[in-house]
Amino acid sequence: MVTGAADEPRVNGEAVVDDGELRMLDQRLLVTGLTGRAVLAGRTVRIDDMTGVANGGRVQARAQAELDA
Repeated sequence: MVTGAADEPRVNGEAVVDDGELRMLDQRLLVTGLTGRAVLAGRTVRIDDMTGVANGGRVQARAQAELDA
C-alpha cells in the first residue's frame, strides 16, 4: 500500500521472491534461485534472509535501508 504525499510517499507491505533471477550485465553478475522476503514499512526496507546462487556460488543476504525522498 502506498500512502502519503506525492513528494513523500510511504510504502507498506511485503514482496516475496521464489526462484527469482537478477542479471547485472555491466557487472557480469547473474544471481539465480533467489528466494526470500522484503518488508516495506514507511521509508524502511528490510530484506529477511534472501538466498540464491551468484555466478556459481551460494549467497545469503540480510539488510535494512532507510529511503530518502
